[in-house]
Amino acid sequence: CDMNAANGCETDTRRSAMNCGACGRLCSIGGDAMNATPACVDGACSVTCAEGFGNCDGSVTNGCETNLQSSMMHCGACGMACQGANATGACMAGRCMLTCNAGFADCDGMAANGCEVDLNASTMHCGRCGMACPTVMNAMPTCTRGTCGYACQPGFGECNSVRADGCEINLLTSTENCGRCENVCPGYSNATPAC
Repeated sequence: CDMNAANGCETDTRRSAMNCGACGRLCSIGGDAMNATPACVDGACSVTCAEGFGNCDGSVTNGCETNLQSSMMHCGACGMACQGANATGACMAGRCMLTCNAGFADCDGMAANGCEVDLNASTMHCGRCGMACPTVMNAMPTCTRGTCGYACQPGFGECNSVRADGCEINLLTSTENCGRCENVCPGYSNATPAC
């Protein structure tokens, strides 16, 4: 590029910002471009961004236009939007900080999927993260407004008011609780009650 045969091919046109891709091809950025230095990468003009900034629109002419420390659409890196389901986000010092909406929580600690758990309805996280509702006999666990409970499976009933033993009565066969709790099958002479 210096037209001096004595020093041979002295310019690496893959990396020279003054001779990018060919002798005399100058890499430059617009006069109002900020936070960037012209660069040549593999023979194509590019920019080197100042720390905390990014060239998120891919245009060399306006330099590194994005503040990665505070941008909600490019938080910490280009394309990393600071938003999540059931949450309000804030980009602070290049990190996405989520504030969960009331009744929701980020139980897996991954900002990418937001506040993924409904604490009012999740049987694995009922009322708070990690609070799993217990299972009891012949019943399915439930979570209602952040409080654990259970629902009896069809054909079973919770007739003794003892939560620990769940739905202990088979309502399809119990003569003391036939079809529902405390529905006693009547006795007849010369007969055995059945349900």
